[in-house]
Amino acid sequence: MEAYPITAIEVKPRIRTEIEEEKLLELAESIHRLGLQHPPVVKKEGKALVLIAGERRLRAITKLHEQGLTVRFMNSTVPKDYIPVSYYTSIDATMAKEIELEENIRRVDLSWQDVAQATAELHELRKVTKPTQTLTDTAVEISGLLGSQVSPTQISNRLILAENLNRPAVAEAKNEKEAMKALRMELERTFMSAIGKQTHGLVDKKHRVELLDAVTGMQRCQDRFFDCIITDPPYGVNAEDFRVQTTTNIHQYQDDWKSIQPLLATFLNEARRVTKPQAHIYIFHDVQYFHLLKEMAREAGWDPWPRPLVWVKDTGHIPRPHHGPKRLYETILYCLKGDRAVNHLDGDVITCSNEKDRLHAAQKPVELYRNLLARSVYPGCYVLDPFCGSGTVFPAASALDCVAVGFDNDPAAVAMCVERMKNL
Repeated sequence: MEAYPITAIEVKPRIRTEIEEEKLLELAESIHRLGLQHPPVVKKEGKALVLIAGERRLRAITKLHEQGLTVRFMNSTVPKDYIPVSYYTSIDATMAKEIELEENIRRVDLSWQDVAQATAELHELRKVTKPTQTLTDTAVEISGLLGSQVSPTQISNRLILAENLNRPAVAEAKNEKEAMKALRMELERTFMSAIGKQTHGLVDKKHRVELLDAVTGMQRCQDRFFDCIITDPPYGVNAEDFRVQTTTNIHQYQDDWKSIQPLLATFLNEARRVTKPQAHIYIFHDVQYFHLLKEMAREAGWDPWPRPLVWVKDTGHIPRPHHGPKRLYETILYCLKGDRAVNHLDGDVITCSNEKDRLHAAQKPVELYRNLLARSVYPGCYVLDPFCGSGTVFPAASALDCVAVGFDNDPAAVAMCVERMKNL
């Protein structure tokens, strides 16, 4: 290592020059307080010394000298207006990697993904020479590099994220916080799927949930058994593109209308078979398909209400955030079978807040299900939800002293139903 006058170091235009002043002052303060960890790297080009890496350190040390403050390196004070340097040809591969990583970590324009990767690589590099290296050790070092506090928990999160950047939901997150949330949800889904596959469902003292697709489940039901059906089938609106992050991550099913239409036709026919002569059905759907769904229900033998019921909520999707409004309402097709009367008159607009911590991408609030069911059932009635998702129907039916049966072909969703039923 040698020290040269700062003015002898040539900074070529290719080195980035847009450096945030506040961050530069933080780095200068850190170098003054903790000492210079690694000197800038230079190489000789004729008689000139050209900077290879460390422009921010060079500028920070220049500021310290201008303020009359000392700079220490390897327990020695650096002479005023001088700077220690490493020659590019004299450093080994490990030192070169350290310099590269530290330079990356210091940069203020890196993505969180790059910061996570650089942090993980630096931590592993330190463990090679110091097997006892802890998260705290790495946090202290990076805090010194950045001139701002980094906690061991942040280091731990970055190591975890670096290992999981191969997961699209993690890599596509906007920041570290959202990435950790996405990772937790994906791991929860994996865990819940394993539970769902093991249990295949649950029959408690009242309700039943089974790991079956809607049609198969309904085909196993006896004729004229249920008093009411309430369900939230796929909408046929390509919901997988909405990127709604929940425990089940995004919608796990194919959701285009061409695929969904024959499923809904079969469902409506089976629904009429398994319901009593006097019954009601509530089907959540997208408003653009209301008239199509209404005619499909009529063809299956139902008596559809001519207008949709409308659920107004406080949060919603933004399929085209740069062009249109949030979707703050959803529609429900209400149909009758026979001449079953409602228990009480109520409006066709229901205002109900969405679930704040949804377990499932399409999860509906319990209060909304309870509101609808209360119009059609009384204690002891049997309710069916063939697309039951996370199991909203079970607490809603319990609140009305009814018996609920649900089917879903997603093991993670069935596991969520099991957990919800255990708490009823």
